[in-house]
Amino acid sequence: MSQRLEITNFGPVKRASIEIKPALILIGQQASGKSTVAKLIYFFQSLSSEFFSRYYQSSNEGAEIMEDLIIPIREKFYDFFGSTFHLPDFEIVYHYEENRYLSLSLTPKKKINAHFSEAFFKKKDFQELRGYKKMLLQLKTELANIDNVAKKVALDERHLSYLHQLADKINTLFSNEHNDSLFILAGRNATIGYSETFENMLQQSIQKNIEEQGHRAFETKEQTIDETLMLSFMQRVVKMRQSFINLGNFEGMITHASGRLKPRLKLANKLIREVLRGQYSNSEFGERIVHPGQGYVYLKNASSGQQESIRILQDAFLSIYQGNKLLRIVEEPEAHLFPEAQMATIQLLVLMLNSSPSGHLILTTHSPYTLTVINNLIYAAKVGAKHPDQVNSIIQKELWLPLKNVSAYMLQNGEASDIMDADLGEIKAELIDNISNVVNNQYDQLLQLDDSDGKED
Repeated sequence: MSQRLEITNFGPVKRASIEIKPALILIGQQASGKSTVAKLIYFFQSLSSEFFSRYYQSSNEGAEIMEDLIIPIREKFYDFFGSTFHLPDFEIVYHYEENRYLSLSLTPKKKINAHFSEAFFKKKDFQELRGYKKMLLQLKTELANIDNVAKKVALDERHLSYLHQLADKINTLFSNEHNDSLFILAGRNATIGYSETFENMLQQSIQKNIEEQGHRAFETKEQTIDETLMLSFMQRVVKMRQSFINLGNFEGMITHASGRLKPRLKLANKLIREVLRGQYSNSEFGERIVHPGQGYVYLKNASSGQQESIRILQDAFLSIYQGNKLLRIVEEPEAHLFPEAQMATIQLLVLMLNSSPSGHLILTTHSPYTLTVINNLIYAAKVGAKHPDQVNSIIQKELWLPLKNVSAYMLQNGEASDIMDADLGEIKAELIDNISNVVNNQYDQLLQLDDSDGKED
């Protein structure tokens, strides 16, 4: 069973039921609720790590529903979405598995009410959690009172083993298969062109604001999710840039990759060059786009499309290289890109998804081209089942996207409409590009007027 998000009367979304398959596409006009849906999914997917951190750091052996779950969920929701004091009543339900869900609503005093379904936790779950925590506390005490290096190493290994078992148990409870989650916001070109000193100052400023918000009462908290996500993204970018220096950029990683991985990385690099129209390089001299035979341009002076896409491209390539179980939410991957580059970007993201065990990719978009590219990859998987070699010569097998792995919704007028056509086995792209019909109709009317003038003459 796929996970599902149900929303009633929250933000711009009045009614929505979203099935979360490995590839989820959200399309709609600005302010239609795409980001609201994406951020809610990210919120619910991150609760397992929140619970783990809270429970691991507590001094109690047993897990307390209120202290270790309900209160942190409330705090995290306020940090993500700000004060609920002014909001109308809403209900948000996230189904992790059949009969296992978490619902959020407002109390009469406008505070968050978090409720787990009766089947979410079983008695044996709490017994297992208690057993892991008891051993961790015991080992922590023993480690603090031991001087023998060999015994200390052995205890450290046991402590780490129980820590992994505790994390695995909590991830299982929340049906979380990811070990690498990232929300890539629109406006990501903010990570381009700043000096390292200014970038550090910006990160410190965002961090300070988030911490100040954390000490405010829920009635006065302002919305900080974009700052929280941007800080996380900027921290990831710092690591990415250094990785490309250490590993020799795209070409260096391909050289040092295993034989099994090389073909996917070569395909990824090919798609990246189609987007950048050049070759990315990072060294002590800074980030540059090298154009063969034409020299290079520093990334801070590159085109808006190159700046807006480079972090997506880098992250996708590194994700393929590392093979993590990832959750990626990417806002407007098509921003500032020509249709041909949009196609290459979407193909790269699907390649990243197909390279990840238990991966999830969520895209928010304004572009019908995105849907068309996805449809081609779905169709390639369908036809490729019968004619694998012929289809592979048109669209490489690594980019095929089985229909069963895709869900797509259009956000419009406060509702989410499922735009998958079960009969045709594709996304109903024609429902999205209504503006083309408007433009064509206007042209036809003008053409008729022009023809009538010619007849009168």
